[in-house]
Amino acid sequence: MNNVNLNILKISKEILDTGIDKIELNNKDILNNILFSISYHYDINKDIRCIVAFEKICKNINVDINIRIFLYWQFVRISFLNKEILKSINIKEIYDSILDTVNQSSALKEISEIKEKNKQIAVFITNQFLSYEHSPTKILLSMIKSINDKFSEIHEIYIFNSTEMPKISPCSYYKPSVFNHINISDEYFYYLMKLASIDRCEVNYFDDIDETNSLKKIDNMLEEIYTLKPNFIISIGGSNILADMCNNFTDVYTYGTTRDTPIAKTKYLVKSLNTTKIKEILINDKQSIIEIPQGFFGLEDKYDESYIREQFEIPNDLFLISIVGNRLEEELSDKFIDICKDILIKNKNTGIVFIGEYNKECLKNKLPKDVYNRLYTIGFKNNLISAIALSDMFLNPKRTGGGYGGLAAILCNIPVISINTGDVSELLSDEFKVSSYSEMFDLVNSIIENNDLYIRMCDKIKILSNKYEGKDWDLLINYILQK
Repeated sequence: MNNVNLNILKISKEILDTGIDKIELNNKDILNNILFSISYHYDINKDIRCIVAFEKICKNINVDINIRIFLYWQFVRISFLNKEILKSINIKEIYDSILDTVNQSSALKEISEIKEKNKQIAVFITNQFLSYEHSPTKILLSMIKSINDKFSEIHEIYIFNSTEMPKISPCSYYKPSVFNHINISDEYFYYLMKLASIDRCEVNYFDDIDETNSLKKIDNMLEEIYTLKPNFIISIGGSNILADMCNNFTDVYTYGTTRDTPIAKTKYLVKSLNTTKIKEILINDKQSIIEIPQGFFGLEDKYDESYIREQFEIPNDLFLISIVGNRLEEELSDKFIDICKDILIKNKNTGIVFIGEYNKECLKNKLPKDVYNRLYTIGFKNNLISAIALSDMFLNPKRTGGGYGGLAAILCNIPVISINTGDVSELLSDEFKVSSYSEMFDLVNSIIENNDLYIRMCDKIKILSNKYEGKDWDLLINYILQK
């Protein structure tokens, strides 16, 4: 570590020892120095005091709201990879504090409730709208597909991409998580609609990606949505400021893409659970939870695209383990990679395929050549079920999300092995869950070495597969329309 890095760590230690409460945060230069040094310190040392300091900055109303929103999304990303930090901070209080500031600052804060809704219009809100390979985008489009096919009373659908996580960091921050962005041209959007066979409803898309002022961006979209007077609004993701602002003038349904209860303030919070029917539970005088049956709501059955191992130069006689994710480089820890390495060292006829964004080159100098040569990367794939079906087993690391990939793997009728925390774990019965990576190593090896055990595990997965297969959004959409 060079002198510059040591100096940054020295500064961050002094800040943490002094306490954020005793430091003037109104000065932009001082704030930037604090944020960079503390974020660097956390990246190196995983010191929980850094997270607590960020929480105090996030709640400070004197700090630029654009920075506070950016820091909130850093919390979301960090907690997605490590839920343990949520024991030290209250992420709901952070979000509520930001939402209060936005509400007070909005030019539309006195907007009145919509009395006459346009029964033919539905609005969807998301924080990221990407491609079919992106799970939240695929969930959103599958909802629209359900409306297109089954609910003729809805003629127009509007997608608002709020892009609250910025494209670039509004402050000095070490290794920031920023907004994934692709240009949604008219041609590309038409291609997506055609691919999903969304052909009856008129679907329109809006974003304001180049606007860097968060308050202005939110107000612009808020005004557009209010003018539409939609029959209902569905927000995709655990929280969305734009959706919560819309809740001031109409009912909004928030569907979280993880198994955790959304922290949004919208009137309805929708959760997929192991239930057989839809149920609404009042949690306070302003909010209800709507429980819906868990299922695989993808669009895979719309694809002609399918895959075989030869396409990716993967030997057919290899026992193949799949690992799936949107942000694998963030989600796969060194400990998990070490377990994968040990599995491949012990089992010479086994390989691993990464489905999603992962640069295996970073492992080239860390692994024996024979092990490295049995790692395969195939990127994102439109037909996730077909991609996972290339493999003989699905392995899930310690993380909050991954449920969409886990469900797809279950429908492939292959063993799905997971650490016993997070979304994938909640889909599984006990024999597929482990409490540590060492237990994972032992279970995976046993399944590879014992073909009878492998067959029994596949049979048990088929029971789960029958439970989740064939679900769609019709139940939820119908429930909303009946209200």
